[in-house]
Amino acid sequence: KQVKSGGGWMIGLGILTVIFGMISIGTPLVTGLAVSLMVGILLAAGGVMQIIHAFKVPSGGGRRIFLILAGLFAFGFGIFMTTRPVESLLAMTLVLVAFFIVDGVCKIVDAFGVKPEKGWGWLLASGIITLVLAIMIWRRWPVSGGWAIGTLFGINILFSGWAMIFTGGAVRSLGKEAGDPS
Repeated sequence: KQVKSGGGWMIGLGILTVIFGMISIGTPLVTGLAVSLMVGILLAAGGVMQIIHAFKVPSGGGRRIFLILAGLFAFGFGIFMTTRPVESLLAMTLVLVAFFIVDGVCKIVDAFGVKPEKGWGWLLASGIITLVLAIMIWRRWPVSGGWAIGTLFGINILFSGWAMIFTGGAVRSLGKEAGDPS
């Protein structure tokens, strides 16, 4: 019964996650700004923690000063991101474009490296789609900064939710097969 119950919970959480993913996709600017703010807060907090940590390490070799500088940089960048979320969102969009370009090229090169193994075409297609997406976002920048991060984040949440639903269904099925009473 616990197995089926766990599967039911996973399905329920998956449905909720799918709903949040759809909301994120439907409000990409709001989602993008929320992501930008969250990254800024986490960077600022991480910077503070790194500065605190710097005072706990031995000061030999100038290590402490580099840790403090890195912490100050993270804190300052985090504060910038929280006070200038629109500009941060635009910058994150450019970083995303750069990542997609590198990722797409690497997938394409890897696909030809594993050719003629089964599935190499899927890897090639993934690389091409990633490059096309990078070009689409780049060509529409800075306008794409208003939708790219939020939409892609929402798609990620949506697929995570569907994965939870399908996994929960599989867990429930396993519970039934194992003789779990209904």
